[in-house]
Amino acid sequence: MSDTISIIETVAGDLLGKIEIPNQVNVTEADGVFLVNIETEESGILIGHHGKNLESLQIMLGLITAKKLDNWVRILVEVGDYRKRREEQLLQMAKNITSQVIESGQAVEMPYLSPNERRVVHMSLSDHPQVTTESVGVGRDRTLIVKPRAN
Repeated sequence: MSDTISIIETVAGDLLGKIEIPNQVNVTEADGVFLVNIETEESGILIGHHGKNLESLQIMLGLITAKKLDNWVRILVEVGDYRKRREEQLLQMAKNITSQVIESGQAVEMPYLSPNERRVVHMSLSDHPQVTTESVGVGRDRTLIVKPRAN
């Protein structure tokens, strides 16, 4: 594991160096997932609009690391606690929409969410007794619907 962590730290540092972003990279492993925590004063650039740059960075880091290791490993990149804060926002949004669906009896479509964000909402509401979730659409048009659970 320590070799894998070292390789991921090196790849992340090199990648960020190429785009001239001063940083400090710390990699930890838990349950087979390598968490890459990046500290930088330029977190906004790395996160991008709605986390798009962060997702792209994570994909690139995963691909380069897989080439070096000859093996795919799951990598999750965190910059400035963005993912943690975003998950809290999503859980609050899901709670508010759940209340709206229960009160109105009508399904509510959530605004654009990334696949990871949809997963967070699906998981948070999976055991809810009064509502259920469903993803509909394809590609960028895929949305999440919260609707009353059938009795």
